[in-house]
Amino acid sequence: MRKLSTLLFLISICFSLNAQTNLDKAKEQLHELKNGVLLVRLFTNDAKISGLEAAGKTSEANKTAQAQQRENKDILLSFSQVFQFCPVFFFYSDDSEYIRNGNFDGKIFDSSLTLVDPSEITGTVFTAEFSETENLGIEGLIIMDDQLFPLEAPFPFYQRKYTVFGVVSLTKSRMVHRLNNKLRDTYKLWFPEVK
Repeated sequence: MRKLSTLLFLISICFSLNAQTNLDKAKEQLHELKNGVLLVRLFTNDAKISGLEAAGKTSEANKTAQAQQRENKDILLSFSQVFQFCPVFFFYSDDSEYIRNGNFDGKIFDSSLTLVDPSEITGTVFTAEFSETENLGIEGLIIMDDQLFPLEAPFPFYQRKYTVFGVVSLTKSRMVHRLNNKLRDTYKLWFPEVK
């Protein structure tokens, strides 16, 4: 009985230390994001469009390209109007490897599609995109590291697209707004001394 109690005690200490380590890491990442930059990935759908064109489906290829352009404009507008937690810039999915390697020259632009000088990318770089979380399979807006790997809880790294038991679908603007508020509120909670 004593051995079992000792084992359970040791296991609880390990979980406690791991939870504290995860919290410390999340706090550090949140502080780095506040003082860094968020690069939002916009998709091009080039492979699908090229496939449709190769199959002679030009009309469908054009519709797909136009739909992707509308979605990207929606993302640009959503971030430019409601995201205030840290500076935000954008890049296209075709340039993902450049971003992973820290090669931003000619690849990063602002919400008006104006190229940004790489010297403006200061502090720690984080990325974000509208997609599905890897482990949870939740569709929404996800914050990732500079290698495009999703961050982990307790960092507030995603905002669901579907709420209220998966029935209500949020717009991109609403997801950006909610994620901005989560980041802001968590920062105030974890760093109350910072104004």
